[in-house]
Formats: sequence, structure tokens, C-alpha cells
Amino acid sequence: MYHSWCNKTSPRNGLRKGLCINRANVIISTLAICLVASAKGLQSDLRLVDNGYEGLIVSITDQIPQEHCIHIIHGLKSVLRELSSVLWVATDGRASIREVTVSLPRTWKPDAITCSLHTPLTVSAAPTNAHIQVTAPHPVFDSRPWTQQSEGCGRPGDFIQLGGDLLRAATNDSHARAARLLLTEWAKFRWGVFDERGHAGDPLFPPTFRDPNTYQFSATACADGVVRGTVCDSAQPGCAFTPEIYNNDHLTTSLLSLPEIPSVSGPRSPLGARAP
Repeated sequence: MYHSWCNKTSPRNGLRKGLCINRANVIISTLAICLVASAKGLQSDLRLVDNGYEGLIVSITDQIPQEHCIHIIHGLKSVLRELSSVLWVATDGRASIREVTVSLPRTWKPDAITCSLHTPLTVSAAPTNAHIQVTAPHPVFDSRPWTQQSEGCGRPGDFIQLGGDLLRAATNDSHARAARLLLTEWAKFRWGVFDERGHAGDPLFPPTFRDPNTYQFSATACADGVVRGTVCDSAQPGCAFTPEIYNNDHLTTSLLSLPEIPSVSGPRSPLGARAP
């Protein structure tokens, strides 16, 4: 039997310790997070019940040092709460995150000073097949969340991975940004969509294009207005579009193009309109 430490979190009531619950009474304002020694999560285990996802497994890998435990877990709770909120908005009230199990590394020892765990955790299997993996920075994506998609459009992804450094940031703004980035990857992972923007050095999906009306270079993106930022000729080596984060408040879409911009809150059409 697992020893676990669980939190029932609510933006209105703050944070309070309690027993692990399988289902919260409030869809968006309550989120149950359990810490266990190991867990296994498959797409089929992730269930949408009364507009709330249950069965989500997050794995913290052995590559995360235990001395980062407090910051990682605190950041994870904050980001998941924010993810639930932005998911609710982006899906027009169709979905939120209700229940999360966090699988901890077997190498972490009970230590009241460096971590929240006060009793040993029983281990029966390695934490594999988590839906979201918190690990070391990726050589290409660094700590930014990314999704492995081995199948085509409309098919669920394999897993989401993000670097632990993204969760160690200490501000609410950084957690809100992380949640928007994670929401973009959630859409890929759950509904099989892909980026709505270009990439540096990609001849099929370049970062910019020449507007046939103005003959000026513009960002390759799905947006409900002009995207302000640093443009370049995508035919030139090293060309990459950089949006102005705080100078695009007129934009509200699309998360699959511009998740970094705070005013962007959804896709061009509601996420999850037909898929669970």
C-alpha cells in the first residue's frame, strides 16, 4: 500500500492538507494532487468525467535532484492549478484537471528538511508511461514542454515532457506562462493537433512569409490580428520570428501559435469540441 501525501487545492480557499480524494466536488476550483512512489498512466486511464480529467499521471524522474524537491512540487501544483483554469477557458467549459497523481523518484529519501515527505514510500515498480514527465532539460527544447507524437493528425500523442527548471521559477507570471505552454502541448497530446506556426530552418513551415499585399514579411501563425515582433526573411540562415510578448495585447488566439503572449487564451476554434 502506498504512503501518500495529498493536497486539495482551491484558489478561493487556499491550500490545506487532507486525505487523497478520487473526485473533487467543484470542477474548476478544486484539484486533488497525490504524491506516490510509482504509478503507470496510459491514454486509456485518462478519463473526462463530468468535465473534469481524472487519472492524470505526472512522473518526476531520477534526473531531478532531491534538493529541488520543494520548489519542483510547489511549482508543479501552481502550474497544474493554472493549467486547469486555462484549459477550462480554452475549451469553453468542457474540461478541466480534477485529479493528478505525481510519481516521485525512487532515489528520493524521506527528509523533512529538503522535501515534503515524512514517511518512506513503498515502491513496487518504476514510474513508467506517465502522461507528463518532469525531467532534465531537453537538448533541443530545453525546459520548454514538448510532446512526442508518433502518429498522425487527430491521434493522441505518446507523452508530454518538460524540464524541471520550468517549475522552479518563483513568480506567478512564470507559472502562468508555463501553464499556457503546457496547455498547448496538452492539445497535441490529447487531441492530436500540431503547431500553428513556422520553425527556423524548416522549408515546409518557415517562421515568416512575404505578405502578397504589402510585400512585407509577417509571422507564420494563426492569429486574430497582426502579430508584432522581429521579422526576417525566412530564406536567410538563422531566421526566426520573435514575438513581442507584451506588445500584442490585441491578440486572443491562437495558443497553438503564440502561447507565450499573455492575452492569448484559446485556439481559433474551441479545443476539445468533438474529442474527449
